[in-house]
Amino acid sequence: MFMCTSSPGIYRQIAGTVKLNLSLVDDNCFYSPSVRKLAKRGAQDVRDIVPNQAPRSPPMQWGSSGSSHKSGPRQLKPGENPLEDSRIFHVLWRNPSTRKHKIWTGNGTLVVTGSRATLKDETGKVLGILTRFGPEQIRENEQLEIDLKEVEIQEEITTVEECIEVRNQEISNWCRKIDEENGHLVSPLIDVTRPQKRIMLMRKGAPIPPSIECSSFGLNITDCICVLNPAELQCEIMQILANETSPDVETIQRIVCDHPVLLSNTLDQFPTLKELLLPHLPAWHDMGLYDSGKFEFGHLMLDYIVVERNQKCVLVANTNDCLKLFVGYCLSWDISYIQILEADDADRFNSDDEMMLALITVDSLLTLDPLFLNSKFLILYNYEAREKMDQLLTVKTHTQIFTLITADNVEESEVLQKAIDPKWKLIKPPFSEEFLQMNFLSDKEHLLKSVYIKHNNIKT
Repeated sequence: MFMCTSSPGIYRQIAGTVKLNLSLVDDNCFYSPSVRKLAKRGAQDVRDIVPNQAPRSPPMQWGSSGSSHKSGPRQLKPGENPLEDSRIFHVLWRNPSTRKHKIWTGNGTLVVTGSRATLKDETGKVLGILTRFGPEQIRENEQLEIDLKEVEIQEEITTVEECIEVRNQEISNWCRKIDEENGHLVSPLIDVTRPQKRIMLMRKGAPIPPSIECSSFGLNITDCICVLNPAELQCEIMQILANETSPDVETIQRIVCDHPVLLSNTLDQFPTLKELLLPHLPAWHDMGLYDSGKFEFGHLMLDYIVVERNQKCVLVANTNDCLKLFVGYCLSWDISYIQILEADDADRFNSDDEMMLALITVDSLLTLDPLFLNSKFLILYNYEAREKMDQLLTVKTHTQIFTLITADNVEESEVLQKAIDPKWKLIKPPFSEEFLQMNFLSDKEHLLKSVYIKHNNIKT
């Protein structure tokens, strides 16, 4: 059995670069859809807007005067109000880069006191100071350059309670950093670190759509095949492979559909294609959320189902590597998850109300057949998973099923040939807001090329 119940003190960090290295794992990677859209947009050049800046701050300066690397950020004193003479904002920041796929390096804060704006990272360490700026530049969604750091301002901190939360998180991040430097923490499975927004999702408290409720005649099941636009990197790889005649091309395409980073474990098996692709790929550790439309969609869906709605969910994938991409999600939000390897794991998931996400490969699913998993939501990360798991598609507790397909390649062709019959209704953009809300697809329409949908009713 593989199981993790993560604890806030050790497994909660709010920064880092976007990494999907399949040999390590970190847990500080998931921020809300609103900030993902901002980060995905990329930074514009603002050097003409902010021409003059103060010299760089000492590299080891922390949040208060006289602080040191050894002491780190200090606790706020009782009655202390950092907002008394300052405005403080959450920010995203990154080092300058000329690479095509820019990524944010980390989260932090911007403390504006009079004519001085101080940029701090997630541990409270000062990264730079700006002394010349206009009031119009210090507001949400504005982009600045501070000491050669590209910065995007997020939401403003407006209460002392938020200040205390931020400072406590800085202390926790600093302690984790020191522990890692001293070799006291071992990263478990896969490094998927990414800047993360601190606030919870925007629709918190909205009612559950009626499509998953029981009717007087049985249980309504909504089955969605979501055909997703490929990310830019995925498109580039597919274009390179388009004229290749190697019998291995389809295998590579299927891996890229899940996430290009998964090639890091398999490309050596295909030396000819490796020689073709490798010069065009960013470093494995630079690949991230926006390099796979399917991966981004999966996280947005789990944001809504698990984090916001506190509903159990089952995610099925072809391989353990695919499942590993989601481990950091659970660690980031302190979500208890379990990988289903034996029947006892399924029993634990069903009986433990705190166990929110079950991860299972198709092979494990077939080995454990018959298998009952108590969840209203089922996400099939691969179409092949759908073909091999009919027993789960008929379980009465699964009332909302999402099959993820990457568009414009072998996956979509396969769906059109094998899966679609007259029972399915094809929905294309523009999508109505009612359709998106009823099917848990709001905030995801930018990823949808089309949706095949059908409704079943199981007598109870």
